Amino acid sequence: MRTANIIFSFIALTLALVYLYNHEEPIFNASSAFNIPNEAPSARKEWDRQRLVDPQSGIMPRNIRKNELKFAQNLPNDLNNTNLKWKALGPFNVGGRTRALAIDVTDENILLAGGASGGVWRSTNQGASWSKMTKPFQLHNVTCIDQDTRAGKENIWYHGTGELTGSSASGGDAYFDGNGIYKSIDGGITWDSIPFTADNNAAGAFNIWDFIWNIALDPSNLDQDELYAATYGSIHKSVDGGTSWTEVLGGGSAYYNNVETTTQGIVYASLSSDGTDKGIWRSEDGDEWINILPDSFPSTYGRTAIGINPSNEDEVYFLTAETENEGQYTEVFFGGETWTSLWKYTYLCGDGTGNCADWVNLSENIPANRPTAFDNFNSQGGYDLLVKVKPDDSNVVFIGGTNLWRSTDGFTTDNNTVQIGGYYEGSFHDYGNWDIYENHHPDQHDLLFLPSNNNIILSANDGGVYKSNNCMATPHIWEPLNNGYQTTQLYSVAMGKDTSNLVVGGFQDNGNFLTYSSDITSDWTMPFNGDGSYNAIADDEEHFYLQIQRGVLAKMKLNNKGQVVAFNRMDPLSADTSTYEFINYLAMDPNDDNIIYFPNANQLWRNNSAGEYPLNNSTERTDIGWELFSDETNQAITCIDVSTQPANVVYLGTSNKRIYRIENAHAGDPSFNVINNLPANSTSNISAIEIDPSNADRVLVLTSNYNSYSFFFTKDGGQSWDRVGGNLEENLAGGGNGPSMRTAEIAILESDTLYLVGGSTGLYGTTKLRGHENTIWTQIGTEQFGGVVVENIRYRESDGKLLVGTHGTGIYSTKINSIYDVFPIWSYECNSGACEEKVDGTGSFDLLSECLDSCIIPIADYSIYPNPSTGIVNINLGDNEYSTISIYDLNGKKVKEVNTNELKSLTLDLSPLKKGVYIVKLSDKEKIVSKQLILD
Repeated sequence: MRTANIIFSFIALTLALVYLYNHEEPIFNASSAFNIPNEAPSARKEWDRQRLVDPQSGIMPRNIRKNELKFAQNLPNDLNNTNLKWKALGPFNVGGRTRALAIDVTDENILLAGGASGGVWRSTNQGASWSKMTKPFQLHNVTCIDQDTRAGKENIWYHGTGELTGSSASGGDAYFDGNGIYKSIDGGITWDSIPFTADNNAAGAFNIWDFIWNIALDPSNLDQDELYAATYGSIHKSVDGGTSWTEVLGGGSAYYNNVETTTQGIVYASLSSDGTDKGIWRSEDGDEWINILPDSFPSTYGRTAIGINPSNEDEVYFLTAETENEGQYTEVFFGGETWTSLWKYTYLCGDGTGNCADWVNLSENIPANRPTAFDNFNSQGGYDLLVKVKPDDSNVVFIGGTNLWRSTDGFTTDNNTVQIGGYYEGSFHDYGNWDIYENHHPDQHDLLFLPSNNNIILSANDGGVYKSNNCMATPHIWEPLNNGYQTTQLYSVAMGKDTSNLVVGGFQDNGNFLTYSSDITSDWTMPFNGDGSYNAIADDEEHFYLQIQRGVLAKMKLNNKGQVVAFNRMDPLSADTSTYEFINYLAMDPNDDNIIYFPNANQLWRNNSAGEYPLNNSTERTDIGWELFSDETNQAITCIDVSTQPANVVYLGTSNKRIYRIENAHAGDPSFNVINNLPANSTSNISAIEIDPSNADRVLVLTSNYNSYSFFFTKDGGQSWDRVGGNLEENLAGGGNGPSMRTAEIAILESDTLYLVGGSTGLYGTTKLRGHENTIWTQIGTEQFGGVVVENIRYRESDGKLLVGTHGTGIYSTKINSIYDVFPIWSYECNSGACEEKVDGTGSFDLLSECLDSCIIPIADYSIYPNPSTGIVNINLGDNEYSTISIYDLNGKKVKEVNTNELKSLTLDLSPLKKGVYIVKLSDKEKIVSKQLILD
């Protein structure tokens, strides 16, 4: 959520205290007292850029999102693992950034919604519940969605992918690449990529079809399946349902483009002023186009929203962002400014230009000069932009930016305009109040009118989906429709102690939400708004250390409903707030919840008495309990971990691949011992440090940049390091299409150790870190969240609970108490020649004692795909020298055997075999490895 710069008001404190102490129940929204710092898109983009770009070139690899997902599909996975029982933990009542929304014309109870990184979701009861339609292995970013509304064709749907701006699942120059347009022929239940629009370019090449701004269908063409797509640079037309396309406008570098059609087949398109065919265009057949842009239109313009009047399709509104020095000037959050233009076009005759058109400039009536900057219109560079006309009343026009506005005179004046959603009116007024419109959310992306009753509207924004039963009401009453619409974007997760059900998450756009309940349908509570960051929970589970964007840290006492009883801002007074990271780290000592560590750029603060930090309901910072280490790191601290055994060892990671170790970090002012011998890519961003809880000398380190080696492990406290990326690195030296890694956990499971890592293509695990290319990582949670970005994971040894925070589909949890929960099928190899295999974790087996440490590997050290398969199976042996491939059914009967003939890869036709589960074994004289294969 794009909130505000750090400003704290004494009057805010006074009103907060009045509010707090004049209510019987201790209910308090801390965001109303804290002046929350602006998300500052530039700050977030810089933070993402730092951790994602190629360290050598300083730019993002082109098409990396698509390429890394393809790469991940060929990795071992746990699709056949029934031992892990996953819960989609939620938050059940909180939605995420939603770019697309549609009502099925055959049944207005059926809704389809598209998350920016959460996939396509479908509801059959108008938002009372939702089901995700996008498969775990499919691309999850949805930018637009449309239905074929012609009689007999209503089962056909299309959705576009790829964001050129705004996505927090990517960053800076890291465009969130899509894969063209997807099509459904069963009412939006299953989706397949349209081949023409899929990326057929070489890796690294730029493909305009990776970025779909909008899709529009022509319902008047009864003979052809006619549709239009606005991509980067161009407008395209298809008359065969997307099988083939013709570029009809553009072809240059116009960044922001849009297209809409009327029910009679008139097409309107806009292309921004930075490219070929810039302007606003009209066409009666989609082939011949007329530029209808009036001479008085601003010379510079970015994204344009198009609003066709349903009751008079000759009237069209154009709301245009970034019309530099022209149109309506507005001040926006905390020192920012923007220019926006609103025009109404009426077609009169002929080609719709000159005397055959009527243009009215309504820009001066865009909401501006309101009591606070938050009350002014703000499209945030065009990311939040819509204009809609009420179907049964041409005078009622809605425009959306961060807020949602309604005019009852078509914005011909500013007298009849009211705000009906987004931020709370008066946010950051003279008393410093900041909040959101009740039961609504800022950052508007779509607005729909229910066909049976045009007074009922559905709203899509960065908080999910919302409904109003009377769009003419003032004040407006909204109802959230986020019941199981799990599309939130996590940065962090945390949980309570022992077997507690307490879970806290830090969410992009949605602050910090928490739950105490094991019921996944229970509502989560938000005690602290903003962009949620890293958090910590005291052992008493009453005191919380909650953080939002740009380092604003608050200590809060909450009741058992998650409501704020008391609070205080807590980040150190002497810290430089201007140098906080956008998502700033926070670490609590696992042995002592009084000790927390807080980074400030290249400095580190410690508080040894966090539990005693006063709760005075104040928004003022203090230095109470805080101590600053005199040593500094050479660049910004990006991650911290604190040891369990032995205690008080702290490791720091930085933005340029430096690791620091601090002995006895809990007392005095110990030195930072630099560890600068990590091999390769000296400027990579350290994204995760995970200390083995049983031995502080054993440490797993991840870096997050693309085109760099990402996995390092030390057994001796950093004196030496092994590369352990294995099959998650496409190239032995790093680079290629391997994922960006973000988070790690080490779980001790009796005599076994489980290593877990999360990144841009999901969650992975292994039981043995074998040097360099030999580590075999297996994807976990493949069927539940698959290739969705995993930003943070947490494991609790007391009961085996694992939390997975995804950036697009919320939080998932499972229990891992045995290595066989993760790897139900194991294989063993022994370099000395003695080898036996155990299929499950219940039988007994004998191995030579000298082989025990070297014999165990999970699943297999080769790749087999696709899996499941319909019959044709590819087996890639890599550098292994297996001589025989044997396939067994689950009764132990050998059904096929093939000699590899020293080939590195083979393709087998197994279609004659019955559908079911098989074991594929590869063997030579010294070893056997095996893996499950499903034929369906």
